[in-house]
Amino acid sequence: MERENVLSSMVLEDGHNNLDLFHLWVSEDVVRLIIGIPPPQSEVGLYGITWARSSNGSFSIKSAFWKIREETWNPKNDIWKLLLKFQGLQRFRYFIWLVLKEHLLTNSERAKRGLGLNGYCGLCDNECEDILHAIVTVLLLRILGKRLFQ
Repeated sequence: MERENVLSSMVLEDGHNNLDLFHLWVSEDVVRLIIGIPPPQSEVGLYGITWARSSNGSFSIKSAFWKIREETWNPKNDIWKLLLKFQGLQRFRYFIWLVLKEHLLTNSERAKRGLGLNGYCGLCDNECEDILHAIVTVLLLRILGKRLFQ
């Protein structure tokens, strides 16, 4: 078989991989890996690469940015509308934004980044100080402490 015919015979006329031919030449594990690779597409050429995150298959910084950010920020989520309607001071709005984005630098986050020894709360020493703990538990403890000791 000539080399030119080998490559063209790996893709069927409908554009799908010729898996029967792959099974003859390589193991089942390799065939599974090959299935994950899309066959060549005529609109991008034989050796063209397409970007699955855009409608036309071409790469852009914008499409890559949205792919990275889609898990952490959805502009259609109603929680962001509430934040935009918030009528308090800008520093409170910024604090709420940090909480919603989970960007507060708590002790557990410091420990993950190697900036602290451990992730325990400085007030109660027995819980991991994440954002929920820092806001709810610590604020409740301060409010109760002020009322009890007044």
